[in-house]
Amino acid sequence: MQWLMAHHEAACHAHAARRQPVEHGIAHLKNWRALARHHGRRDHLPEIVTAIAGLLSDQQTA
Repeated sequence: MQWLMAHHEAACHAHAARRQPVEHGIAHLKNWRALARHHGRRDHLPEIVTAIAGLLSDQQTA
């Protein structure tokens, strides 16, 4: 039983470690005004998210 609990805890930690960069990325995207106050058509939202993600990527590499 002890082994199972240790394995479960390790699996939870590994899952949280994989989620953290994604959660931080989503938080960065929400800081952009275009997404925080998006009142336009939802059809265009994927293009906006892609453009902002590209800008963020360029900004972080610079």
